[in-house]
Amino acid sequence: MTELEVTDPNWGPLEMHLPPEKCGDWMWMSRVRTGRRVIEQYKHRETRSYVCLDHNGKAWRLRRTWPAGRERYVRANAAAEIAAASAGW
Repeated sequence: MTELEVTDPNWGPLEMHLPPEKCGDWMWMSRVRTGRRVIEQYKHRETRSYVCLDHNGKAWRLRRTWPAGRERYVRANAAAEIAAASAGW
């Protein structure tokens, strides 16, 4: 997993799931490459929870493996990830 140095946020993946007025509740944080996949990381402004989406709008969750403690991305449900990250707000 490699964090890419970028200056321009990519809102496209988040906009596939939320109307533009709701995207204002989120901050674009970074872009990472894992294998051939590029993942955009967004953080909710109030809950501080993350949602990770690839350029096709598919959701990914960062999971720590046991016992090695390494991290990897696993597929997740985009609607559920966004709902959980914005819960209570």
